Amino acid sequence: MADYVQVVHARVLPEVEEAMLAKRPAFVGAMKRAIPGLVDASLVKLEDGTWLDIVRWESREAAEEAPAVHDELPEAAEMDALVEEVMEFKQGYAVE
Repeated sequence: MADYVQVVHARVLPEVEEAMLAKRPAFVGAMKRAIPGLVDASLVKLEDGTWLDIVRWESREAAEEAPAVHDELPEAAEMDALVEEVMEFKQGYAVE
């Protein structure tokens, strides 16, 4: 089956961007250790200054584990504190 993909569109205040980028590897690593079905997470800064977090999972089931695990990780709380606003969340199966 194809990878399951989640895309989060968020706003991060410019004054905390460096902190967010510094903390992100620890957060992604903690999520991968907690949920082996996490394949990859890519971060894209858009021209308007907002961010896309593109997360690939082995399956929808693995992705569905994420919210409960996320709420338990101190690294996630640190990242959440740096996000001003989640503007949009989309998910679906990759076709290529």
